[in-house]
Amino acid sequence: MYLGTSDTLLPLMRSRFPELGLNRTHCKEMTWIQSVPYIYLGSAASVEDILNRTTATKSFNKATSDYVRQAIPREVWVKIFTWLAKPDVGLMIMDPYGGKISSVPESATPFRHRAGVLYNI
Repeated sequence: MYLGTSDTLLPLMRSRFPELGLNRTHCKEMTWIQSVPYIYLGSAASVEDILNRTTATKSFNKATSDYVRQAIPREVWVKIFTWLAKPDVGLMIMDPYGGKISSVPESATPFRHRAGVLYNI
């Protein structure tokens, strides 16, 4: 998920990852709140669906995460993207760290995963 428009994402992706061949047809623009039911309930779900406490959905999941401190080599990303392109394999969420989080003093906001973490998978 990219928090921005495809107009800002496409030039960035073309300059950093031209080999992916990303174009506008690969993008689906929505608000952050619209992304919640889309990711967790499916592409046909609406924002109202997340308010339904008696949903008929009986799916469950188990999630794990890891804090990445060293850059993952390009050849590993190729394997990851190949796996993710297969049908019904799940999804991978990456939360970027560093950058803005690193600029906030530890005394301002306690966050134990600040030092040296690139992102969370």
